[in-house]
Amino acid sequence: MDAKPIDPAPQPPYARLLITYTTVQRGVRLRTTVQKFGGYMIWIVRGAVALVGLFFTAMGLTALFMPEQIGEIFHLVASDEVGRSAIRADLGGFFLGGGIFALAGLIRGRAHWFGAATLLISIALIGRIIGGLSAGFPEAVIESMGVEVVLILILTIAMRILPNK
Repeated sequence: MDAKPIDPAPQPPYARLLITYTTVQRGVRLRTTVQKFGGYMIWIVRGAVALVGLFFTAMGLTALFMPEQIGEIFHLVASDEVGRSAIRADLGGFFLGGGIFALAGLIRGRAHWFGAATLLISIALIGRIIGGLSAGFPEAVIESMGVEVVLILILTIAMRILPNK
């Protein structure tokens, strides 16, 4: 005799609404906590995001105009113009994109820009994890991963607590 799978108990129609309300309630609670600090936390987060955006923009401009220097920072060797062009395009585009996204979110007051910058950094972190799993985790890679995790946390906190205009 074939056994029939047991149907799970039907959920009440308000279950989804309850989950959504709980999620919103957590966000409201976080914003209320920030407001209790008199707005200082918002300015600290804005300052941190501004530093992230300026750091990324500076790294991107360095990659565009001084590819040999950025190559030294990332242990890359550009032996000819093709290599220097790759550093300009790939690293310059990555860092300038992240900087522009972070600063645009700060200036425009739109959290989705922080999400775009967070996505770029998260993909870089995933690449480091894959590289580490395949070839080991040198100390410099672990330090870079730590910086990326901190940047992701700053931008994620900014998405949660900065007002969305």
